Amino acid sequence: MLRSELQGIGADADFVDYTIKNLGFVGIERRSATAATIKFRPQTIAPMAFAALVHWLSENRLARMLVTTYVRGDWQHSLHGGTLAAYHAITGAIRSAERDGNFDDAVLSRPAELELLREDSPLHRAIQYWRTRGGEWDQRRSLSELGKILSGRFVLFEMRAGGDFVVRDFGDGLPDCAKSWLRWAIGQRVQDQPDKQYGWSCALAYEASVQRWEPALQDVDALVQWSNKRQRRRYKRLLLPFVAGEYRPTYLLSASAEDTSIDLRPAIGQEPGDVIERAVPAH
Repeated sequence: MLRSELQGIGADADFVDYTIKNLGFVGIERRSATAATIKFRPQTIAPMAFAALVHWLSENRLARMLVTTYVRGDWQHSLHGGTLAAYHAITGAIRSAERDGNFDDAVLSRPAELELLREDSPLHRAIQYWRTRGGEWDQRRSLSELGKILSGRFVLFEMRAGGDFVVRDFGDGLPDCAKSWLRWAIGQRVQDQPDKQYGWSCALAYEASVQRWEPALQDVDALVQWSNKRQRRRYKRLLLPFVAGEYRPTYLLSASAEDTSIDLRPAIGQEPGDVIERAVPAH
């Protein structure tokens, strides 16, 4: 089913490795009654996959475990004499990874300075709104007020158990190609959008912002498969975590502003002409 949904992407003999590297999956292979191999990419492992892995480790007491991680373009292996030692190796690898949503040369991002935003920028005014309210979400007013500030260029996500970001609402200021997906995406996870790799990159960037519990501004230069064409998207992305009630955080608002001056491709030797330039929606 997953191969079919991806429409052939990564559906060759290395399909399992593709899902581990790009879609946040964990690979587990039992070698014997007392030995197993765990395979994952620390930079992209999904929170729900990590939770399932911890549950599996707690139910299996093994004498030998080979932990295989994908780091800096290569697989690295370490052998451990027990479940607890393997768990420490796995959590250590995840803590040391730069979980910023970057995926090789497809989705690139870097932190941007909040202070460099112009005071008349909608993103700057949205940050001021967040600070004034102390990150508290008002069910009756916040969405309406932020929608006006951002001229409708936003997507609102609800946090779910396991780390999922579920689409709850979006603004009318987004381009039609974004709204055509978002209309049926209410209640769906961000990574369920047509380009799975880009969706997972968004989820990881959101996760990092929520953990810091503060506004985050990023420059994004992404190659996205949209409407059967690969398009280049360059924009500033503002992430605002909000709390409603006793849960913290409850919502994440992602706002965007197109910025064609952003160019993160020279660092990887790719020319802008290698992809289609098109103004498309940003999450």
